[in-house]
Amino acid sequence: IAFLAVAAAYAGLGFGAGAGLLCFYVGFRNDGAVERCVAVSYVVVGAEVLLRTAGAAGVLGVFSLAISVMGTKVLCLGLLILSSVMHSGRATYSRNNVLFIGTVFGLIAVGYVLNNMSMANTATVFLVLLFMQKYIELHLHLNLRVELLVLIQSVLLYCAGLFMQAHPAFVASLVA
Repeated sequence: IAFLAVAAAYAGLGFGAGAGLLCFYVGFRNDGAVERCVAVSYVVVGAEVLLRTAGAAGVLGVFSLAISVMGTKVLCLGLLILSSVMHSGRATYSRNNVLFIGTVFGLIAVGYVLNNMSMANTATVFLVLLFMQKYIELHLHLNLRVELLVLIQSVLLYCAGLFMQAHPAFVASLVA
């Protein structure tokens, strides 16, 4: 029920996920929703981390895990969108990328220090997605062949699949 409550709060802010005809979607209603959800995620994830650090994680009760999991995912997804060259203007592109990288490395460090593997592993996944996004942006900027892009991305996804098959605990930690 806690996950549904946190998901409903994010839905009210403009975040959504669902299934359509032969597809799944995860995202935000508009640019304002991305920024709102990122700001709220910084606050709630930061508060959850501070409470865990202070030894008062019980204050959040059943919402602690839901905030940690959903908050981290929404925060990282929003920052990933904001760090895209297709979204950011020239003035904010570098700032958004530095913010994303700093946040992700901070989440990884905090996750390992507080033994919150869900947070650390989710941030690691989004760091890999950032590298894939930047490779695609570079590939498109250099006007290289699309076939090469598809081949390299396919090989990388195959390697990621092999990693996940060899480390099922990593995959399980992304959802709990």
